[in-house]
Amino acid sequence: MNGLMKYIGLFSLLAIANFLAFRYDYHIDLTEDQKYTVSTQAKDKIEAVPKGTVITVLFEGDIPASFKNYKGFIDYYLREVRSINSDIEFIYQDPSEGTPQEIAQMKE
Repeated sequence: MNGLMKYIGLFSLLAIANFLAFRYDYHIDLTEDQKYTVSTQAKDKIEAVPKGTVITVLFEGDIPASFKNYKGFIDYYLREVRSINSDIEFIYQDPSEGTPQEIAQMKE
């Protein structure tokens, strides 16, 4: 009976820890250069972005293999930006899609 109570207590503790981990988005950046941490100055700028701002991210489609790793980092960073200011909207677009005029306009 005592062993069963230990397992129930351990399961309860793990369930509570799991609930809290999903409820609160908290992470620790253990990289030396803190590359996954948004600086205070950047947070201030992101918070000041007006409501309704749309940012087009031209990083979709047939991406060269050497840039595939950057896509994950960009996605992570944009999720961080969205968590700071939910009024910013991101649109992912393949820069090679569209009419020649649209492609030329994107290059400007």
